Amino acid sequence: MRRRILFPRERFALRVGLVWTMEAVDGGPVEDALILGDQGRVEAVGPWRKLRGRTRSEVADFGSAALAPGLINAHCHLELSHLDQGLTLGQGFLPWLRSLVPHLRESLRAEGLQSALDQLLDCGTAFVADITGRNHESVAAALDSAGLGYWQFMEAFGFSDQTSAGPAAVNRRSLPASSFE
Repeated sequence: MRRRILFPRERFALRVGLVWTMEAVDGGPVEDALILGDQGRVEAVGPWRKLRGRTRSEVADFGSAALAPGLINAHCHLELSHLDQGLTLGQGFLPWLRSLVPHLRESLRAEGLQSALDQLLDCGTAFVADITGRNHESVAAALDSAGLGYWQFMEAFGFSDQTSAGPAAVNRRSLPASSFE
């Protein structure tokens, strides 16, 4: 089960069965871990037996729950998420590109976008760098609704004087440092 945890703005202490950090601790996750923090920021993560003397607040015990930082998808094209089938794959870049180009002017399909967002959330993604050409406002609204942090980058494709993208736009919604998935 996935659940986003926004850390409280006051001092906090969370005990969990297993926690992964961005730093390797003895080669793997910390078992029976304590997470200490204040003002929405993590100050210390380590084994319960080593950190329990540093708690200055009531410990919220989540039992055997596992906790990991949210992942970052550094390059996606959510407006093309309906193209999960029908492209030429495994035959090189040019055959793939030729199969893609006819689809670039298709309308955004809400069900394809929602399916892609569900996959991102199911995989523990917390932040997305989305490359967009035409549907940046709709995709940004969907990312906002999903609670994902994101940056959008405008991509122009082709050499025409006319562009389907309209004025250049970049949207972003950064998650607060206290977000943890």
